[in-house]
Amino acid sequence: TQPRAPARPPGVLRPPRLVGREEPWRCLQASADAAGVVLISGEAGIGKSRLLGDFAATASRAVACSARPGDASLPFALLARVVRALVQAFGPTSTDWARGELARIVPELGAAPAGELAVLRLQQAMVLALSQARAAGLTLVVVDDLHFADASSLELLPALIAAGRELRLAWLLATRAGEMPPALRGWLDAHASADVERLLLGALDAPAVHAVLESLAIPGFDAAAWAPALRRHTGGNPMFLLETLIALLDRDPAALCAPPRDLPAPAQVGALIERRLHQLGPAALRLARLAALAGQDFSVELAAAVLRQHPLDIADAWRELDAAQLIRDSAFAHDLILEAAQRAVPQPIARELHGEVAQWLERHDGPPARVAAHWHAAQRWPQAGASFLAASAVAHRASQRQLEAELAARAAECFTEAGDQTGEFAARERVFHALRYVDGFDAQTASVAALAGLAQTPAQQAAALEARAMLASDHQQDEAALAAAREAGEIARALGDAARSLSVVRLEARALSRMNRAAEALELLHRHVEAARARPDDPVGARVLSDLGATLIICDRHEEALPLLDDALATATLLEDWGLAQEVLQHQGWALSNLGELVACTATYENARSMRTRFGAEQEAFGAHDVGLARHYKELGRFREALELLDAVRSWLSKSLRSGIGTVADVELANCWLWLGQTARAATALPPAAAGAAATVRAGHLLAQARIALQQQRPAALLLREALQLAETEGRAYYRLVLQGELSRALPPDEAAALALSALAESRALRLPVTTEPLTARAADALRRAGRAAEAAALARQVVDNLARRAPVAIYPAEYAWIAHQCLALAGDQTAADAALRWAVHWVRHVALPNVPDEFRDAFLHRNPVNRDVLAAASRL
Repeated sequence: TQPRAPARPPGVLRPPRLVGREEPWRCLQASADAAGVVLISGEAGIGKSRLLGDFAATASRAVACSARPGDASLPFALLARVVRALVQAFGPTSTDWARGELARIVPELGAAPAGELAVLRLQQAMVLALSQARAAGLTLVVVDDLHFADASSLELLPALIAAGRELRLAWLLATRAGEMPPALRGWLDAHASADVERLLLGALDAPAVHAVLESLAIPGFDAAAWAPALRRHTGGNPMFLLETLIALLDRDPAALCAPPRDLPAPAQVGALIERRLHQLGPAALRLARLAALAGQDFSVELAAAVLRQHPLDIADAWRELDAAQLIRDSAFAHDLILEAAQRAVPQPIARELHGEVAQWLERHDGPPARVAAHWHAAQRWPQAGASFLAASAVAHRASQRQLEAELAARAAECFTEAGDQTGEFAARERVFHALRYVDGFDAQTASVAALAGLAQTPAQQAAALEARAMLASDHQQDEAALAAAREAGEIARALGDAARSLSVVRLEARALSRMNRAAEALELLHRHVEAARARPDDPVGARVLSDLGATLIICDRHEEALPLLDDALATATLLEDWGLAQEVLQHQGWALSNLGELVACTATYENARSMRTRFGAEQEAFGAHDVGLARHYKELGRFREALELLDAVRSWLSKSLRSGIGTVADVELANCWLWLGQTARAATALPPAAAGAAATVRAGHLLAQARIALQQQRPAALLLREALQLAETEGRAYYRLVLQGELSRALPPDEAAALALSALAESRALRLPVTTEPLTARAADALRRAGRAAEAAALARQVVDNLARRAPVAIYPAEYAWIAHQCLALAGDQTAADAALRWAVHWVRHVALPNVPDEFRDAFLHRNPVNRDVLAAASRL
């Protein structure tokens, strides 16, 4: 069948560039000249793509690309298009490592390196590619249709834009109004409001509508007469305007030569497009329907294969679609045409075509997520489940754990439809392991319950029990973790499953170490450490080494722990398992903290926290770690960051977690307020300890109450003794020594000196700088109060030596130096005393004060008793 001739010459209803958009064009030009960033938003059909496309065509050495429907399930789909546009215009990057990293998302660039994708490394490769393209003449990057973009691309886009600004590279972005992706909106709201010009593209006004109609140059058409009526009927939407004219011409080629009447309503634009589709010849209609169903996967090769024709046989149909202004540059002219073409295919036929598209994509190594989408649309459930599961593995390798969980959940649903219990269980297991990094307690609990309900075989029961043990362990429910781990281990050993046996051993040891049974945990882990070292390429072995290191830390054997943690981190880095890597870094930070290396441990915690963004983690899953980081921010005088992080942690934590981590966050916030001189706020921030909290957590809560009492000059000894009793039940020297030092502040001088000196001797024997340094100051202060000036001065000089070497840890820094000043002054060493005082003044005024929120600066200086005394003494120097 020959295609029908179009009712109008091709392109006659495409206005020239600039018509009706002069002001937005000037805005784009000014931003491009200044190497700025513009985000255009507007409703569908308002002309965003036309404006960007026309502007890019006039720009010097620009690259342009757009997100497409279906991109959301493909990690880095949009960035891959940016890379391809750069390669097409400027060639591939000349740097081998960068080309290899980019090959992970653009396979035609060559072989990708072994291992999983590292987001930071990919970002560095993208920046290098942009830099080299800029040197070759690139001036502008245009990215359209961001409302379709995948989350992983959107997460990297701000960093690329920031790098582009350094390179004097302009960016033009576009998204539908009301459909801006959350990641893009969050970036704009948080960081870019001053750096990104927001341009809302509105409807055409009356003069612009007239200018557009006049520019079409339709013979016999009175643009001035038609403009008001068309603007009323279309609302000034350019696409609706043109679709209305096309509908009129299709109905009657002479309609535009008469006065305006009986205009098709723009609300029925979908129906207008469908009517235009039905006017196509059969071959062109088949091609349009296939293109709509194939979506971004459409190609000449696919069309020829599915339609069982030679590529030349579809050339006439392609030309007819182009002449009808339904396609432009090998894609539909706009999304409404795509949607109308999809609706035009009966469901039984659509399912069959989706199946054929999926088969073709599988044979040609199409992205598993796109293959899965077509199998799903075809209702071919086994194939859809397998493809979604493969796509979740791709997301895992791309460190996109949220997307991994979502795709695995879709796989599970497909396997359920297929009646495949084994496939469904495997998919649900992957969901849980991904959710551990990106979602909170409630979602993880539901996932574990789903696994338990599905488990039928012994192997599945062991996997479900291990998941239950992981969940309990992650949220410090140690008795439940121990019971589930032991039960899973028994099943795994009976099955001869060495990997799972080793995996649950570490969970068992972790629970034991937190239940005041660290010796048992150490003995258990030591029995399996050789098996762990025999798995240098296995994350299970690295996790055993990591947990052995953590258990050694609990046993106050920090220096032994660090080499094991180094080995575990090396394996995690080799495997590019960033979830494991951040876990090991948390343990390293913990060890460094207990060794008194405050600056190093804070940097390590920050590294772990930033690493979580590589796999899309929600911060709620890591509240306990962030409380520790906030504590160190406070100790470094970074009060603004400490308060922000603690507020965030307390809002992230679900009610399910308040029993432990929430109380720890409350305690740390109260301590922070005390240092800021906000005693009343500290008391308010400290609700009663949650029922069921661990003994050490309740001891920390009592310690915070005692510190508030001391700052208010009220008795605190009873609170501290009760806290000490609780800490002693845990058997941890760290907690006991901290509390003994604090108790010395509330005791009479001689009793305080005896207690502090005894605790100091034990801390030194254990080689625990995190308690030795504050205990040195507490013992010196107690000796000063007891009138033992020479002994107090000797310890004070050790404090001064410590100040010269590193930041104080586990004590208010100005108080640490103030105690030394008082002791040295009592002993008559005024020069050394004045030096310690100057250190305290410098810390208060120049280290901490710039990081105190403005509304608390006065209280920090005058209501913190240490600061008040320090500044008063300094005024007399």
